[in-house]
Amino acid sequence: MKVGETLSGEKAKESKMAPKGLKTFAIEAYNLLASGSSSVVDMNDFDIYYDNTTGNILAVDFRVNRRGISNAN
Repeated sequence: MKVGETLSGEKAKESKMAPKGLKTFAIEAYNLLASGSSSVVDMNDFDIYYDNTTGNILAVDFRVNRRGISNAN
């Protein structure tokens, strides 16, 4: 077992993001911010911090647990 993996060999943080993977959430977070819509997530699934001037994403906090999407600590 490597550092950051679960006993089943999954990446620890990604295994807590059910049913979608972390990569999907990152892409959909960008889609949501850029276009205002996503078929996978909505604004209540996580917090997006971005620069008001440039629109660049500074951070995406997936630890938000409003709808039970993530239990990552």
